[in-house]
Amino acid sequence: MNPEMYLPQKDVSPGEVWTFAMDTWVSGSASAPAVAMQVDWYSASSSYLGHTEGAPVPVAASSAEQWTRVAGDFTVPAGAARANVTAQLTAPAGMTWRATACDYRPISAGSNPPAETGTAAGIFGWGTPLPESDEFNYGSATAPAAPDASKWNSAGTGPNTCYAGHNGNGLRCEANTRVVGTYARMTGEANGETGWLGSKREQKYGRWEVRARSQATGAASSRQYHPVLITWPSNDEWPEGAEYDFLENSAPGEDCAGAFLHYPNHQPKTQEHAEKCGVDLTQWHNFGFEWTSQGLKGYIDGVQWFSYNGDCIQCAPGPMNLTIQLDNFFGSNLQPAVFDIDWARVYAL
Repeated sequence: MNPEMYLPQKDVSPGEVWTFAMDTWVSGSASAPAVAMQVDWYSASSSYLGHTEGAPVPVAASSAEQWTRVAGDFTVPAGAARANVTAQLTAPAGMTWRATACDYRPISAGSNPPAETGTAAGIFGWGTPLPESDEFNYGSATAPAAPDASKWNSAGTGPNTCYAGHNGNGLRCEANTRVVGTYARMTGEANGETGWLGSKREQKYGRWEVRARSQATGAASSRQYHPVLITWPSNDEWPEGAEYDFLENSAPGEDCAGAFLHYPNHQPKTQEHAEKCGVDLTQWHNFGFEWTSQGLKGYIDGVQWFSYNGDCIQCAPGPMNLTIQLDNFFGSNLQPAVFDIDWARVYAL
């Protein structure tokens, strides 16, 4: 009856304010279960200092996976050095209760440096980017550089080569992606030649975040390039291996961000579509994506804008890697465009 779940402990300092959160799922006969975050405070010598309860959050009881975010804000009391974080379920006996994705986020951390703002990684504590990440701080405007070959696969079979573009439309060319000192620029030309990058980091489950912008650079045309950020099956088996386009737009610089999340083998349906308007894609934004065994989540500037976990959409069978694409859907006579990448970061789950 009303069981508690023990979560990881956290070292804290007096006066700090923390959000402690998790995703939870309850199944069983209860009509209105609720879950609340709680904290027991301890001193550096492990003396018990007191207990703080967060507000209960209603959680739908479902036999299918239906995850609910439960969170509470807590101010560290005087003398406290450790927070023992727990959660309590208010429900009758016989319920099944699961939790995942614990998230401890500082709101005001006293003298500690603040978490990076505006990124999912900074807000949700994704940790240190993996070595395959790239800040693109090399090359220059006067001497553009090829992307770091230790981190990226480029289009073509070598310098200044090309291969067929999206669905055979135009060409993806190695020379159309260059690093200019503070960012990488992918260029789509009127003749249909464009760029492409594929990360050499392959992983089953993980997190990715890319700071990007896009814009048309030539005369208006109905034939426009598609800026896309994808995790793609590393063995190229598609649609068996799924495809998670956590940013995909039908034109550069649109005011709405789009995403298309493809089911493995396009079953039980082809895809889910998300859209968030009021996002000027000509400006820099941080596009985050999280793939776990529990589901898929997308973030823009650190704010979640989609979450899917039904029908096992997250069940891509093998590792995936990030690809960055300025896709040609038409062949030739396109409106020239650029897709700029300030940085691309990869995180282990």
